[in-house]
Amino acid sequence: CTEELLDGLKDRGVKASFFLMGENIPGNERLIQRMKEEGHLIGTHCYSHVDLTRESMESAVSQIEKTNEMIEEITGTKPAYIRPPYGAWNEELEEEVQITLDWKSQNSAAVLGKIERQAGKHQIVLMHDTFPSTVKAALAAIDTLKEQGYTFVTVDELLIE
Repeated sequence: CTEELLDGLKDRGVKASFFLMGENIPGNERLIQRMKEEGHLIGTHCYSHVDLTRESMESAVSQIEKTNEMIEEITGTKPAYIRPPYGAWNEELEEEVQITLDWKSQNSAAVLGKIERQAGKHQIVLMHDTFPSTVKAALAAIDTLKEQGYTFVTVDELLIE
């Protein structure tokens, strides 16, 4: 559903942060180039969806570096951000790698309601562009929250505010 999401973001003048899994990159190079061209932040979500803290250090670093290289080949830019699967991270990984719950409910109205209830200053809304219902909820949330005066930024912009 990434193309539909990109279309909706473009129509609304909103930039987002996309964290990519390396195993999903082959065949989607055009979409990734579009993300870059349209000004979205592109980061790493590892090669496959594994808990990095349960992997050997060599395997965890490989997951990140392999994906970074794939993204850099397409965009010309090495990702500076990572969103580890399950949010699992540790200090040892941080030293090794020099890099700075919508999937449960496929109900657009429920996802939108949760976003609206939790909206606030400096909030990150984590969503997956896997389901049409999530994309529908994301775009509806943007419309609703923009009307309420909220602005949308990428993760790197949020961190410098």
